[in-house]
Amino acid sequence: MTQQQLNLTIRLTSGRRFTLTANTSPVTSSTTIATLKSAIEAQTAAIADMESISAQNQRLVYKGRIMSDDGRTLGDYGVVDGGIVYLVKGGAKTGAGAAGGSGSGVAAGTATGSTGAAAVTASGTTAAAGMAEPSPMARLQ
Repeated sequence: MTQQQLNLTIRLTSGRRFTLTANTSPVTSSTTIATLKSAIEAQTAAIADMESISAQNQRLVYKGRIMSDDGRTLGDYGVVDGGIVYLVKGGAKTGAGAAGGSGSGVAAGTATGSTGAAAVTASGTTAAAGMAEPSPMARLQ
């Protein structure tokens, strides 16, 4: 059975967009995310006034879902013909540091009904600003 070629619009955070078609970079539902990233890198390099974005610096999003596993296919993420894939330029993934393994940094966010900022200390523990630390007795209950 022949896979249907997908025409995908790639949209950058700057608002610029380009289309991957069967003529420029043939992709199907069985194309891996790594292959798609390589096709995007080649396409951005071919556009005269566009900065080339290397595959390892690309973060791809489809229908609000980050396509982070380079070994999965477009079909795994439900990408269809005519779909729009958002391209966000990010830092290159590294070994332990990719998941925040360095042990320092600041993260702000919302956690299940409570808000505040959490700071990760050099020892790897988390201290929350604006949230009271539960007493030792409350932890046991």
